[in-house]
Amino acid sequence: MQNSNMLKFLVNEPALMIGKTLVIADLHIGLEYELLAAGFNVPDQAQTMLKKIKRLLRENKCKELIIIGDVKHTIARLSWPEQEEISEFFRPLEKITKVHIVKGNHDGNIERYVSNVHPTEGFEYKGYWIMHGHAKPPKEAAGKTIILGHMHPVVEFRDSLGGRLSERVWIRTDKSIVVPAFNDLLGGIDVRRGLLGPMKKHIDPKRAELYLLDGLHLGKISQLRGRK
Repeated sequence: MQNSNMLKFLVNEPALMIGKTLVIADLHIGLEYELLAAGFNVPDQAQTMLKKIKRLLRENKCKELIIIGDVKHTIARLSWPEQEEISEFFRPLEKITKVHIVKGNHDGNIERYVSNVHPTEGFEYKGYWIMHGHAKPPKEAAGKTIILGHMHPVVEFRDSLGGRLSERVWIRTDKSIVVPAFNDLLGGIDVRRGLLGPMKKHIDPKRAELYLLDGLHLGKISQLRGRK
């Protein structure tokens, strides 16, 4: 029987734990190359995320790491610098912990660069079903709580002067948990405007609860629609 006490949400982090396993989603390594092509010169995010992951593993005494898809940002074939970046990212991680990767829609040919890759359909882990979320859940997921990424959920706040601030949020229902994107630069989709991917059919806005990374409960998606 599934033990809900095994699940822990890390405060102020887009990460949770199943027992002693750290779970994160949507790294999108290489996003900087797309931003650079658009005229934005941003710092290297891969090494920033690597340091953060190593800190979370150490502080929480984790034994394993699960990345729920979209390890890389480029959907097409990776350039040589991007291949090196991914290899340099995972080499130190694999020395200190066991790494699981679930294939996301951006992760074509990811098996060439990293090991222990689970298929798009996901896999069962300690009573939960772990999948990226860009495909329908398989029959094996029936009756299990599904932990997924892909949706990049945020809520956008506006003030009276027109200022805007987007904050990452968790989406939680009785049978699913949507993990916010780990990459700070990725941005997201305001959940009040809709959800991304086929898994949105399994998330009822009238029942789906929203939480900021600090744990603040915002209410249900349906309650926030129409508000600014």
